[in-house]
Amino acid sequence: MNLHTLVDALLNDTLQVSLPLFRPELALCATIVLLLLMRVLPGGSRLPSVLLALGGALVGLWLALPQEGLASWAAIERQELFTGMLVHDSLTAFLRVFLLSFAVLFIVLAQLTGIADREDGQDFFVLVLGATVGMCVMASANHLLTVFLGVEMASVPSYVLAGIVKGRRRSSEAALKYAVYGAGTAGVMLVLERAADRIG
Repeated sequence: MNLHTLVDALLNDTLQVSLPLFRPELALCATIVLLLLMRVLPGGSRLPSVLLALGGALVGLWLALPQEGLASWAAIERQELFTGMLVHDSLTAFLRVFLLSFAVLFIVLAQLTGIADREDGQDFFVLVLGATVGMCVMASANHLLTVFLGVEMASVPSYVLAGIVKGRRRSSEAALKYAVYGAGTAGVMLVLERAADRIG
């Protein structure tokens, strides 16, 4: 197999198989980019960030639902994505729907409780959606490296969310303790992954 054939096979797998089944995560990533652009574009602050975040989460949820209906969950065939780094099966589909449903509910409750105020709303929802993407990657991981990346993508925004409430000492203390604990567990995960790689 020459290089040209290998590149064609990778492009075909990515465009025809992997990306269509990765659309919920892509919708969340596009929403994150739009929320970040609201900070720099003139007039971007006029659009409520909660509407954009809620719309992106709802689109991601709609894309995560099986096209043939909820009754077809058990019939979803296992498919490897991105050269086997991710996998799409019935469990992955169910967990993604669960996580995105929770994200929609979390955004609504955050707005009702006033945690996401108008000044920091974009940052808050970017962190929430970024953590959701990480959890979705964890749900579809098919490789230890992908599991580690998903855990880090979910945990790093959580460190900031733990201390996002301004002016509270306990909030800052919780964020610091969570970050230290997360760094330690990340190191343990890497050691275990390396040991499993040597055994395998």
